[in-house]
Amino acid sequence: MGRLGISVMREQFEDALAAEKRKLETTLAAIADAVVTVLADGRIEFVNAAAQRLLAVEAADVRGKPVHQVLRLLDAEAHPIDIVAQAGAGENVRRGSAYLRTRNGTIDVAYVASRIDAEEGGTVVVLRDVTVEHGVALRLSFEAAHDPLTGLENRRAFIDRLDEAVRGARERGEHHALAFLDLDRFKIVNDRFGHAVGDRLLREIGAVMGRVVRGGDVLARIGGDEFALLLASCRVEDARRIAEKLRAAVDAYRIEHHGQRLSVGVSVGLAPIEADTPSAAQALAEADAACYQAKAAGRNAIAG
Repeated sequence: MGRLGISVMREQFEDALAAEKRKLETTLAAIADAVVTVLADGRIEFVNAAAQRLLAVEAADVRGKPVHQVLRLLDAEAHPIDIVAQAGAGENVRRGSAYLRTRNGTIDVAYVASRIDAEEGGTVVVLRDVTVEHGVALRLSFEAAHDPLTGLENRRAFIDRLDEAVRGARERGEHHALAFLDLDRFKIVNDRFGHAVGDRLLREIGAVMGRVVRGGDVLARIGGDEFALLLASCRVEDARRIAEKLRAAVDAYRIEHHGQRLSVGVSVGLAPIEADTPSAAQALAEADAACYQAKAAGRNAIAG
């Protein structure tokens, strides 16, 4: 074959290669996920339209730049992620989640880094913005464990915490205390002034008690006007002093409603959580029984 034939074949091959490249770039441009291709030396070769939007960059400005200057990924502890090194560290494909820093702020992303060629190198990185999904997941997780009215932990989440405390007492000799709190006169206020006022009272009383308890303690709303408090690393004697502060704070609190000052009290039942506490249910039953004794003694009192 003469030189002319070879030249024609080369041109045809180059044209076909260019056409395939244009087709590939057109396909990548249409993909909703962000796609970044990186050369073996770590410089950016291509970013599709979705990547430009996600990274808040223009393709012409980042082409040829080191990938770590453009794709700034951080792990959960804010350590930089070398995504190109990950893709070449013994596995052709690496998946994960990260925080992506851009000029517009930080974004939660899921990523896949794929090695193009084991010998020559090069990496394709695909990223997806999962900020909304993470936000929804966090909200659903919070709602599953918290009372929607007061924002305190709900009964299910509190029982889980109580189970952990009972195990800690039984297996490691820890000492905890449990307080069962039942509001006094709440039904009178709720029936006379309506549920909206009753709900407001529950929210505000929950906040009042939350300001009294210690930082490591767990306060929960476990029923209509019933609350529970898990006092970590606390013997009953110390728990009684904290319960008195709670009782006094609730007793002193007033809410204004159409010129009237409304108030409630709280009766508190205490139970120890020691090595011989059989279960969370038993501890809660003992604290509930002690609270009943406090109410029987005249309400706005502490027993146990």
